[in-house]
Amino acid sequence: MFEIVIERFFPPAPGGRGYSSQRVGGTCETEAEAKIKVASLKNEHTGDYYISYRKATEKLLEVKEPVMTKITAQEARELAGPTVQERVDEVYPKIREAAEKGKRFINLHDWWANEGYSGSAEYKQACMILEGDGYKVKFFYEERQFVDMYTLVEW
Repeated sequence: MFEIVIERFFPPAPGGRGYSSQRVGGTCETEAEAKIKVASLKNEHTGDYYISYRKATEKLLEVKEPVMTKITAQEARELAGPTVQERVDEVYPKIREAAEKGKRFINLHDWWANEGYSGSAEYKQACMILEGDGYKVKFFYEERQFVDMYTLVEW
C-alpha cells in the first residue's frame, strides 16, 4: 500500500527559515496507481506544492479489529433517548409535587424549552398529550438582557 503525500513549502521570513506542511492525500494499492495519482495531482497543485508517494506506514497497514455492532435493546433505547410519551410521563410527578404545594402551574425547561423554541413535531405531540389530559400548555419566550424561555403548564 502507498500513501500520496502533498507537501507545501512556505518561503522564509526575512532572516528566518522556510518550513513546510505535509498531509496524506489518499492511498493506493499498487505503486503504478500511486504514480498515476501523483501525476494527476501535479496538474491540480502547482507552485509551492510537492506531490510524491511513499510506502504506507505500519500504522495504516495494521488490520483493525472488527467493530462490535450488536447492542442490546436497552442500550438502543438509551442511545435513542426518551420517547415523547416518556418525556410527558416525567412531567406528571412534577405536576403532582407543585399541586401539593398549592401551585397552579409549572415551568418546564431543558428539552421543553429547546424543542418549544424550534416548534418540533415531538414538542407539539407532547403538548397535545398534556392538553388531552386537561392541562393548558403555552410556550413562554422573553428577551431582555438574557433570554427566558420555557414551557408553561397550567391546571
